[in-house]
Amino acid sequence: STPQDYTAFTALQEKCREAVGQANFPEVIRLIDAFFQGSPYSLTSLFRDEQRRILSVILEGTLSALEDSLVGIYREHLSLLQFLSASGLPKPPALAMAAGFAINASLRRTLAADPIDRAQLRSLVCLAQSNQVSLEMRELRYIVDQRMKSAMVALQARPTDISGLDRTLAMARTAHELPFELNLWQAQNIWHQILTSSPALLPEMGSGAGKRWQDRFTELGRQLGIAVEQLVVEDEPAGEVPA
Repeated sequence: STPQDYTAFTALQEKCREAVGQANFPEVIRLIDAFFQGSPYSLTSLFRDEQRRILSVILEGTLSALEDSLVGIYREHLSLLQFLSASGLPKPPALAMAAGFAINASLRRTLAADPIDRAQLRSLVCLAQSNQVSLEMRELRYIVDQRMKSAMVALQARPTDISGLDRTLAMARTAHELPFELNLWQAQNIWHQILTSSPALLPEMGSGAGKRWQDRFTELGRQLGIAVEQLVVEDEPAGEVPA
């Protein structure tokens, strides 16, 4: 391309930006057609990576608008849905679909927020149960698994930080309350790694802080589904009888 081509393309960008700002989309199409002199370019003319990037931009806005519409439908008819559920009457498929989409979308946003609003999370779970909504287990599990893994990685970086341990414990308790099983093996592995290094960490904290850390770290293991009591038994020297 030549400097003249670049200047012309920059001018096209500016004109298209102005037209979009005025919501004049026919003008955008006219400008593009005039610039490329009617060449039949389309999304399929782009390389695969560029296709994915542009489709992602297009779909992001489309899906966001669709989500807002379905959430609005669900909220508008929430009392009717609750009445139908309580009465054991069948729900119209369109309303059932809107309820499922809205509740699962709200759950995804709540679980991705930092910090997680536990009251809101419980409310959404109750709504799902009362409205007989099927949860999108696979996606919700993935979000929680990644949040829990990230929390444990942060804790491993600063294991003696009691406030960090408290945040991680709160996250684990929230995950433990969810009405579906989680695959927390990555978080569990990190917990074991921290446990292995704890004998070298505890003397640095002093007896009081060390005891608090041990209690909370043990509770964290329980919330992650680790049988911490069995670990204590296994760590006892062979032949000794606990007092």
